[in-house]
Amino acid sequence: MSFPNIVHLDDEEIYNDDSAAVLSIGQKVELPNGRTFRYALAGGTALVAGLLQQSSTQGGDTANDTLTIATSVSVGDTSIAITNGTSTWTKDELKNGALIIERVENVGSHYYRIGGNTVEAAGSAAMTITLADGVKFNEALVAGTAVVQIAPSPWSKVIVFPTTPSGLPAGFAMVAVTAAQYGYLQTHGFGVAKLDSGGTGTPVLGEAAAPSDTAAGGLGGQDVDVNHPQLAIFGTVISDDVDFVNVWIMID
Repeated sequence: MSFPNIVHLDDEEIYNDDSAAVLSIGQKVELPNGRTFRYALAGGTALVAGLLQQSSTQGGDTANDTLTIATSVSVGDTSIAITNGTSTWTKDELKNGALIIERVENVGSHYYRIGGNTVEAAGSAAMTITLADGVKFNEALVAGTAVVQIAPSPWSKVIVFPTTPSGLPAGFAMVAVTAAQYGYLQTHGFGVAKLDSGGTGTPVLGEAAAPSDTAAGGLGGQDVDVNHPQLAIFGTVISDDVDFVNVWIMID
C-alpha cells in the first residue's frame, strides 16, 4: 500500500503566513525544482526569514519522559492512558508526534506515531493518547511497569535556533511567520542561510555548515566543534560583506 506523502506546490505558495492551518503540521512539501519544505507552526515569537529554526524545547523536556502508564494496554489497543509530567497540552497538540516505549524488556515496537491527545491543562494529571490511524500496540504493556516518553512534532511551535541548542533543527524560515501562525521551513535543496562569519567556525565554500554558537539562527563552519550537526554545505564564495549566502540544505 502506498500513500501520497508529499504535497507539490508552486514557488509562490511557500511564502505564505497562514493564520489557520492549510496542511498538517510537519507535512512535507516539494517544489518543481526538488527543493523540500515542512509545514510548521511558529511558537510564541515570530520566525525570522532566512534563519534556522529549532523544534520546541518542550519536545526534549525531561518532564515528558519516564511517564507512568495509568492502565494496562492489550495487543491491538489504539490508545493509552498515562500520568502526564509537568508539561501542559492542548487537545491534539501531540498529533504527528512520538510515543516512545522506554524499557528494553518491552520487546514490541518502541516508536508509535500519535494521532491525538486529550486536553491536559493542569500538568501531572491523567491524559489519554490515541495512536495514528491504522496503528495498534503490538505488545501488552503493564500499568506501573512500562513507562513512556512523549514528544510533539518537531515542526510544532518552532523557535529561532538558539546559540545553545535545546531541540532539533527544523528548517529555514521562508518569511517572517507571525507568532502562533503557520508557514514553510526549507529542509532540503538549494536555499539561503544567514552567515555568521564572527563565530568560532570558519565558513568555506564546499564545506560543512553548522548552527552558529554566537548568532541565533545563523550558520558557521563546522570545523571547530564537530558535535554541531551538519545542516548544509556552503554553496557560494564566502566574504564578510554578505549577510545571506547560498547553501545546500540537508536537514530532511
